Amino acid sequence: MSMTAESPLLGREAGKADRRRHPRVKFRVTSLWGFSRQGLSIRVNENDGVDSGEIYSYLDPAADWDSNIGEVDFERGSLKVCYGFQLVCPRLLDLVAEGKLDSALVIPMRVLNTEECILNSDFSGWQAKGVTEVLPGGNPLIGIGGG
Repeated sequence: MSMTAESPLLGREAGKADRRRHPRVKFRVTSLWGFSRQGLSIRVNENDGVDSGEIYSYLDPAADWDSNIGEVDFERGSLKVCYGFQLVCPRLLDLVAEGKLDSALVIPMRVLNTEECILNSDFSGWQAKGVTEVLPGGNPLIGIGGG
């Protein structure tokens, strides 16, 4: 994953002074969402599978207190962020309405993502390497052992 900002806010002159005064800055992730048009093939049982359709993600409102936080270290040129999010597949709701899937199986999947990033030299973005952990209490179809 890589990210580039259109206007490098951290590269402005005022930002340079702030980076010298505060070389390490902690922050909280308060909003996050996304979607993928590419779905998953999910096993419903030993013989049957379904296509999940689009997958939507959003910040997990039930995430632990120590997630959805990050720290940027300007001296080292690094960023670390940890955030919890949930994934939902609206197509699964259609299958419930059609009587093809048990409604107990359409709860969101809970995920914790941790990314360690290298900042671009001009602070306009970063390159990230991350680890995703599926948390208990989420959708068993698209969680551990799912599609």
